[in-house]
Amino acid sequence: MEFIALILIILLVIFVQNRIYAKYAFRNFRYTCSFSVSKATEGDEIEFTEELSNAKLLPLPWLKTELSTSKWLEFSGLSSTVTGNTRLVTSFFSVKSYCKIKRTWKIRCLRRGKFRIENISVIASDILANRKLSCFIDMDELNTEITVLPGINETDYNVLQNSMTSGDIFVSRQLISDPFFYNGIREYTQNDPYKAINWLASAKEGRLMVNKNDYTTDSSITVIMNIQSREADINQAIFEDYIECCIRTSAACVRASCEQHIPVRFMCSCCDEERRESMETEYVVDEYGFESILDTMASIEYYIYDSFDNYLSNLSGKLDNTQIVVVSSYISRKMNILAQEYPNITIITPSDIQKSINSTKEDSQ
Repeated sequence: MEFIALILIILLVIFVQNRIYAKYAFRNFRYTCSFSVSKATEGDEIEFTEELSNAKLLPLPWLKTELSTSKWLEFSGLSSTVTGNTRLVTSFFSVKSYCKIKRTWKIRCLRRGKFRIENISVIASDILANRKLSCFIDMDELNTEITVLPGINETDYNVLQNSMTSGDIFVSRQLISDPFFYNGIREYTQNDPYKAINWLASAKEGRLMVNKNDYTTDSSITVIMNIQSREADINQAIFEDYIECCIRTSAACVRASCEQHIPVRFMCSCCDEERRESMETEYVVDEYGFESILDTMASIEYYIYDSFDNYLSNLSGKLDNTQIVVVSSYISRKMNILAQEYPNITIITPSDIQKSINSTKEDSQ
């Protein structure tokens, strides 16, 4: 009889504590998390802090948090599972009554992009761990977004830094010719001022001749990046690593230009799923402008709205009076035609892609 009574008491205790935890487990409980910075650079190591507060008498001996984010944010010291582009991170806690726990994790930013903690769920249990209770955290109340800026391809940067040209450049036409750039003589017309007449040349030719001046403009650079990893890509870039190499080389070109105070802008044939339009920035010349372009590069997605050849054809009116740098993982026939039309164009295939292609050829041999 006493044994039966003991069993009943134990069952009653289990039942009561189950009811207590079901009703009060998440009362006066608070969970917050945040990144140590709002912006980082590809390859940086940052901190992620979780803070749990249990402001009640009831302890929480078994507590688990599950959060989902991008796979390109690598949590050190935590068990995580990667599925597709999503990383599921799990951590365990034991929170006493009226206690606060703050835990900081190290995160390595593996790739550029704009990331956030997508979902957070907190799972609690009673003392005997025989019942699971869960709640979802309101993400609108948390600041869990981070922008990872692209890194710089140092190899291409060193080459580009030495090849950048500053000063005036020759153009086919401007409203006013540059009097400091002499380019021979020509016959006088009624529209020419008398001060432009070259009297010595006129005496030799037996008719009025004037000095001929070139048209110039201030040097500027337009970096155009191809979002296609190969010419056959249609809706989305296939080789994402190639595109990331192009982004890092484009960033190197913008950095080299800004360091020499040459106006530079960035254009890309990418688009997103909502806005069917390509990417284009204003000209920048300083460190602040360089960071703004990096921020733009961080938001590049792999979606393709139109082929890069068609994209270049539509840019014909925007490429006058500027030096052009095309960054692409391959070179098409249209690019070669463009290089003939614009003598001030440079086509760059990132060095990382060239190494990858060469190593692949060596392995196949």
